[in-house]
Amino acid sequence: MSEATQPTNLNYLSQLGFRFALEKLPSVSYFCQAVAIPAISINSVDTPTPFTVIPHAGSRLTFEPLNVRFRVDEDLKNYLEIYDWLVGVSRPDSFQQTRDLVAASHAFNARPGSTMHIVSDATLFVLNSNKKVKFHVFFEELFPVSLSELMFESMSSDVQYLEATAQFRYRKYSIEAN
Repeated sequence: MSEATQPTNLNYLSQLGFRFALEKLPSVSYFCQAVAIPAISINSVDTPTPFTVIPHAGSRLTFEPLNVRFRVDEDLKNYLEIYDWLVGVSRPDSFQQTRDLVAASHAFNARPGSTMHIVSDATLFVLNSNKKVKFHVFFEELFPVSLSELMFESMSSDVQYLEATAQFRYRKYSIEAN
């Protein structure tokens, strides 16, 4: 076997080697415990023949949702950041809830009528074995679609700090080497 087919870097990727930054949610970013690069797939188109069905690669890319797990701070600040975002987008009571979201938004330069106040970009920094950024995973036009429950429980003998999971949809993600 030639040396050209052998890997040059024999270090494994560690699950501990990451940082996550979500522009609209700085508190969630700080307390982030887990985030995964979502699955990606394409559709396939089947062509029937008298003998078998022949699959062909399709042209539609599908990105699975992004799930982020974070520790909830004592003031519920990071939990409420996502809660308020969900309420502002869905406006269950009035249009004022969306206006409040826009007023609190970091996208001050968004043009009127744009959706830039309800979306945010995010970056997952993948670190190498020396804790240096090796890859950036850029998520574009991300917005929350769900926020998990917070289960309070009086039966535990040890302190279990609460964690929550938020699920996000986004336009696309791309992976770039540093």
